Amino acid sequence: MPKHARCAVGFCDNDKRYPDLAYVRSHVNNLTFHKWPVDPKLAEIWRKQVAKTRGDVFNPSPGASGTFVCSNHFPLGRRTPENPKTDYPSIFMTVSDYLQKNSPKKRKANRWQEPGSSKCLLAPKIEECNDDCEGTDE
Repeated sequence: MPKHARCAVGFCDNDKRYPDLAYVRSHVNNLTFHKWPVDPKLAEIWRKQVAKTRGDVFNPSPGASGTFVCSNHFPLGRRTPENPKTDYPSIFMTVSDYLQKNSPKKRKANRWQEPGSSKCLLAPKIEECNDDCEGTDE
């Protein structure tokens, strides 16, 4: 499996390259990415199911090499080829599920930066000038 596997389902941001940011539903033991089926009939069922969740034209060919669906979208948390009646993605995130997801972890401020600001501690400090210091040399 390639390193770049990303779920094709709408509102699902799971990507194999970023396991720390993956959203794993409670029915899934191990998040895996499943290749697009080679069988044309099964591929058409998958296409119709996944296209419902997307806002664009989604029409991968059977056995498409770069198209994956993560295990969050299968009823048992994995594919079930032995049962063709349930071997297609059928669990999808709603907009409210998507909005309730935890945001990704924020990066730590570096040691030269004040916490909570974008101001660098190494930059020269400029003192504010009030009205009585305008260009007068005393």
